Amino acid sequence: MQIIEEAATILSRNRYLVSEAGNASLRLEDDSLVGFLFVKENVTEIISGWNTTQTAVIRDHAAMLRVAPLKAWNLYLIFLTAAAPNPDEKRALGSIEEDFRSARKIAQGNILTTSGLIRALYPLLPIQNATFALEKNDARSRLEAQLKDLPREAVKMAIDGSEDISARRFLEIHGYKGH
Repeated sequence: MQIIEEAATILSRNRYLVSEAGNASLRLEDDSLVGFLFVKENVTEIISGWNTTQTAVIRDHAAMLRVAPLKAWNLYLIFLTAAAPNPDEKRALGSIEEDFRSARKIAQGNILTTSGLIRALYPLLPIQNATFALEKNDARSRLEAQLKDLPREAVKMAIDGSEDISARRFLEIHGYKGH
């Protein structure tokens, strides 16, 4: 998975204006928030460079932040990597996220799937029902979850369309008594 490309898609879908600042970074913005997302090769790069990056972002965007005070209060720096952190690195990433000086931060490792990326971006996304916070191509799982009270074979038949029968007959065949 290309983290930058997938993040741009997710954020755009959630009404952020997204512009790529490079092949490993992007800028996101809405009416009240501005953020910068950086993808690093490994966790060590995040831990050793986040503070320098924060200083540079604030310096380079100071004029914009002065004319948009609401956004200055809602500045996000997001640091992501596909590399898995060891326990000490995981604690260090947590410390970065707990440092609210100058900007709010998201610092996450082990970003390997779309659902993992969505979880990392939760602070920026609208609240989601866990059933529907699945990957974009998981409509079948959502439908199966909604039909969980029906016999598994009946659900498979309905989804796969293996027989052309009425809904009433379908339910009768599979013993659903309903209300």
